[in-house]
Amino acid sequence: MNGGHVLCAAGPYCPQRSLTDLPFDCLQHVLSYLSAVDVISTLSTCRSLARWRPEESIWRRLCLPYGVSEVAHFPHKSFYATYTRLLHPYGGLLGLWASDMPYKGNVLEFRLDLGGGKEGTLGGIWGYVWRFPEFGAGLENQDDSDLDADDSLHVIGPGGNHVQQMNVALNVPHRPRLSRMLRIGFELPPPLPDRIGEHNAEHTIAAVPQLTCYAPEEHNTTNPLSAHMPIDTLRPHGVRLSVTRESAEGYVVAHPYGTSTHPSFPPRQPSLDRFCGWYDNTRPMPRLRTVTVPESVDKFHGPRYPITIHGSPSELPVPPALYISCSEDRCRHHYPHIPFQLKRTFPPLYFPLHASVQKGIPPADPGWTPESLTGLWLGAYGPHGTEVLYIECVQEEANDWHEQGKMVRATKITGDVNVPRGTWTWMFYAQQEAELMSDQLADVVPDLSLCRLFTGQGMTSSHGYFDGRQALSFLDVAVTGPNTIKIDWHDLDHVSTYRRFRGPKL
Repeated sequence: MNGGHVLCAAGPYCPQRSLTDLPFDCLQHVLSYLSAVDVISTLSTCRSLARWRPEESIWRRLCLPYGVSEVAHFPHKSFYATYTRLLHPYGGLLGLWASDMPYKGNVLEFRLDLGGGKEGTLGGIWGYVWRFPEFGAGLENQDDSDLDADDSLHVIGPGGNHVQQMNVALNVPHRPRLSRMLRIGFELPPPLPDRIGEHNAEHTIAAVPQLTCYAPEEHNTTNPLSAHMPIDTLRPHGVRLSVTRESAEGYVVAHPYGTSTHPSFPPRQPSLDRFCGWYDNTRPMPRLRTVTVPESVDKFHGPRYPITIHGSPSELPVPPALYISCSEDRCRHHYPHIPFQLKRTFPPLYFPLHASVQKGIPPADPGWTPESLTGLWLGAYGPHGTEVLYIECVQEEANDWHEQGKMVRATKITGDVNVPRGTWTWMFYAQQEAELMSDQLADVVPDLSLCRLFTGQGMTSSHGYFDGRQALSFLDVAVTGPNTIKIDWHDLDHVSTYRRFRGPKL
């Protein structure tokens, strides 16, 4: 360096330059290689660069990965405001989340609302709860738009009776319906719930996004388990979103026979070196306030009645999670009904769930592999209704029961009071096909020669899933289509259908 000049390959000397001397199009090209955090840091280094901070073209590029190419329906009509105030802090919410609520679990889905539409909403983010029809809640009257060509409808036939229809309704899974739960938007919550759906309602626009949770009105007759409820039937209340640090908190169940540790969530593979495949550790957590899950102290000893569920130190660390705190105590969105008393005061946590949908391969295709089954599936569990599973193919070591090879295992993401979320529900070894042990599948599958047939085991339990109350059932498994599996549970004497998840029903 000599007199404010630096040695340059282009000549003996050249003036020292910096980013502030670049034309804007060159600066914009440099910024295109930076992350949003680095863009904000760079434009905050000095006044010369800070003048470009509100430049719309910079922030439009960062909005495009979220599908926001225009902001006509967003308040402030600004890419800068839309990204820095909405997408940057809350964009990490977009996608699926699985709850550790004991026994039943729960699935949330966050979607970006570009605004407009028939309800005339402004742009923002909606959080939805997956709802499934339950036994006794009109399940037998569900339409057949959920059913695939290889489902059991041919068993009913045109003259099928009510008992046959109920049997199919109980043994065929249904796609989830989306129920509105949470809103992140710039409009302040209207004072009256019945004004939310008005096209011409006047909104007060806030400088920063407002978070509102919408609970169903107590007098609402719409079935929240099966319908996408109109927005004007919901009661708003305050909500706070946070991200928890890694913790060591789980659940324990106190029951008349003693105490039982509730299955960990998210579950780990038996080798303990990684989580179950549904847990998406590639998704960064939202940029929200960080909180610590309070440690529980085991204060109960011996049998208890009525059955209670308590917080308890877990054997394995629990990864960071989404924490939703509603001002309305025990908001029904996060607490599906269970017949036991939940004593842990800290709300259920939500963990990122893989949302990719894999295209299935027909089982008769020579290119079919067990790995083609990987992904989210929906399973029919009789009177418990439809539950969400994750199927994955894992490599198993040889033991006294089988040779080394591939095992296909289904793990429950949502569950019931017999076999709860976080447990494996069935499995089979895929290195060789097998002859069926019963004739039930032959009665419901038109042509088994076009299927892949296996034998396996399934998990069953009495009410509560207490220690020592579980049992294994032998299974006949038929992969009947690219997106369908049928399983004959020998001990339960019925055939259940499992279907690949291909999106919620809108």
